[in-house]
Amino acid sequence: RLSAPPELFGLYLHPTTARLDHIAVYLAHGVTQAEAPGQGAEIRGADFYPPDALPASPRRPSSSASTCTRPRRGSTTSRSISLMA
Repeated sequence: RLSAPPELFGLYLHPTTARLDHIAVYLAHGVTQAEAPGQGAEIRGADFYPPDALPASPRRPSSSASTCTRPRRGSTTSRSISLMA
């Protein structure tokens, strides 16, 4: 459950490998988790963690990681994020 509407942080795309596959990242404040999220066809696993108790990364970025970019607000430069394949 959310105590406030989520805020869209960014919309990510890898234009050379996934022209129609977008990833929307939202910031959510005041989240209450009743149960663990389920798995779907594209999601291997998901969970919620407080910012001060994030788990160690299970894998290091490798050549199989996809890099997506989005423009910064009010700027012509881009910010990158790596996604594990």
